[in-house]
Amino acid sequence: QYILLHKADVSLVVYDVGDEAHGVFLNADRPRPLGSSLNLQLLAAYADRVERGALQPAERVPLAEWERLFLPRTDGGAHEFALRTLQVQGERVPLADIVQAMMRYSDNAAADYLMWRLGREQLAGLPAELGMPLEQAPMPFAGQFLSWQNTQLSDAPSKLVKRYQDMGAKSYADQVWSLFTQLHEGAGRSQAEKQRLEEDGMTLRLRDQAELAGVLGVRGRAGAYADLMARIDHGDLPGAGVARDALSWPLQNQEMSAQFEQIGTKGGSLPGLLTPVYFGRAKGHERTRVLALCFERLPIAVWLQLMQTFVHQKLELKLLSDDAFLARMRELVAQ
Repeated sequence: QYILLHKADVSLVVYDVGDEAHGVFLNADRPRPLGSSLNLQLLAAYADRVERGALQPAERVPLAEWERLFLPRTDGGAHEFALRTLQVQGERVPLADIVQAMMRYSDNAAADYLMWRLGREQLAGLPAELGMPLEQAPMPFAGQFLSWQNTQLSDAPSKLVKRYQDMGAKSYADQVWSLFTQLHEGAGRSQAEKQRLEEDGMTLRLRDQAELAGVLGVRGRAGAYADLMARIDHGDLPGAGVARDALSWPLQNQEMSAQFEQIGTKGGSLPGLLTPVYFGRAKGHERTRVLALCFERLPIAVWLQLMQTFVHQKLELKLLSDDAFLARMRELVAQ
């Protein structure tokens, strides 16, 4: 009901690979803020470089390099949860664990570590490298959050949005990367920012965070990300097997493995945004089905309810597994 009443703020793409004619394509080519679903680009880049031998999953990365990019109280506890669940001990951690933290737990510091390893120049060329040249390249999450609020900012969020918009996309990206570089270098200012967040967290109101994320965040098209999932599942990208394995963690859940032969996902969420992407083949189905669902401008009360009930995930799984439900959704969206 929400989707049908707010079509302008929703993109939904669902189709069986090889049978696109019977899919759902609602605002498939409208760019929307992605949140951490853009990490699919990073995963594809990592998988390609593993296949070429440029990166090694078993490489022992200094934990301090990962921790340096962590901004306390900005990710809903994802970083700490990843460290506990992965049982990170000692001073070094396998690179593969950092990738798992990024994909399964949406650890922003893990994504930022991979961005640092790839470098801004490689990231700028990543969409074209992946065959999706109209998409925007990833930008470090820590730099984006610090551009919203830091010890040297005094502007109200609405004025900040206008200032960054007036700067233009290139200059804003320069600002984000500058803040990120300072954090990575561990300069005195980065320590002040971490201390501020340790003590107070992000004090911006959720609706202000939603405005900043919605206007300034990296944008992408649901159709392009659904297609990327299809190519990963089908093996049409270098290192696709590595990427597929990193996405397939839901199969560790007994209920999911009973329902699906294969399923992989990457979710994304920031205040006012939800952006999950999937591939899946339900039991008894011959074809893989892909799904990308992008909500923007969600009222904060609605966003909080979804984050607490996960009712959107029930919708997603039903669309992936129930042919009749998919056909009904196609009819409703077309009205």
